[in-house]
Amino acid sequence: MQKDPASARELGIGRPDRPRQYDDGGLIDLNAVPVEIIAAEFDLSKPTTDALRNIRDQIGRLDSVDEFINFADVPSMSAQLMQERGLVIPELPR
Repeated sequence: MQKDPASARELGIGRPDRPRQYDDGGLIDLNAVPVEIIAAEFDLSKPTTDALRNIRDQIGRLDSVDEFINFADVPSMSAQLMQERGLVIPELPR
């Protein structure tokens, strides 16, 4: 994914909100998936979900799962799951 973000996007890796034929093991692209899906997948409270939405609205793309966890102050149980299943696919070069 990090080495070939174009293929990751084409295969729909981390995008349970889109039709796909590739089993990615339940990964979630934190920059691309709607916040409501992230909230459901990682059992986030409304305040944490709102913080995540605000971060994405204000900052845009983040570079790591750790940034999402820290900026949104994700609780430890959810953060552990996010570390296991969350991912950030890099921007495509222009």
